Amino acid sequence: MLCNSISKLSWFLNMTLFDTHVVATFGKRFQELLENAKPGSGASDYLEHMERYWRTYHPFASPDFQHQLLADDDKFYSLTWELMLGATLLEKGYHLEPSINDKRPDLCLILEGKRIWIECSLPTGGDPLKPNSVTETISDGEFHDVHHDKSVLRCTQILSEKKRQHLRWIEKGVCGQDESFLIALNGLNLQLGIFNSSLPEIFRALYGTGDMYDVFDSKDPEYRESGYHFKPKIDKSETESISTIFFLEKDNGHVSGVLFSTDWIMRSSSAPQYCYVENINGVNRTGNLFAEFCQTYEYSENQIRLPGTT
Repeated sequence: MLCNSISKLSWFLNMTLFDTHVVATFGKRFQELLENAKPGSGASDYLEHMERYWRTYHPFASPDFQHQLLADDDKFYSLTWELMLGATLLEKGYHLEPSINDKRPDLCLILEGKRIWIECSLPTGGDPLKPNSVTETISDGEFHDVHHDKSVLRCTQILSEKKRQHLRWIEKGVCGQDESFLIALNGLNLQLGIFNSSLPEIFRALYGTGDMYDVFDSKDPEYRESGYHFKPKIDKSETESISTIFFLEKDNGHVSGVLFSTDWIMRSSSAPQYCYVENINGVNRTGNLFAEFCQTYEYSENQIRLPGTT
């Protein structure tokens, strides 16, 4: 087995992300990919995609990024998300400031001489033994209930953590109070989608958006009213409720927006894979900063809608 692993590793020596001089022992997650890698296999394609991202992103990554990605199983997926997003922004023509350490947000975008900080996060599904954990939907051709509330609770926890972290960065002078701060969430482990003709389900955690509704009048076939129910909180237990109106709470104005994605390596979808939700109460709003590759929205008359919809 060891000889086989070494042989496979030598096949990747030209891939600078997987440099054996950087880490002596690979983490289990990368080792599993390596064990299954052979030319033309899914695992080898996966690793080649990671290497492509790395060729673009490595000049801007923190000094410890490569070592942590290869060796730390707990950070493998979250750092892969940072790698993907950083490379995507660079490929789209955005300008990033190279990171000098891990004591700051993951990405720093430079726009017209101003910094826009981006902190990446990939929420887990939680402890499967607990009632509010998010479990993977079985792909068996049958219909299954999707419990959005559980995914929303995972998001609200991350939003609260990153909010407090940003305030500490401001206190330490890492981030300026006049600089925009975004939270980039990846929904790999969540059951929240992005759609072509309706608001993405991350709105459930940011603006208290509930299920959609349609109202028809049997006496007037041209009459139709549609919208979303308002759901400002979720019952986590019989005694505890969690707020789902993060962007309607004034003390969260220092968070400018949330970039949400369902994108992942080798995942294809006909639906949009990126959306950007601006905080309408944000102190440092960013507008249509990501309109080139993110689904964006119109904010007017106390309403949020997709362009072209009513």
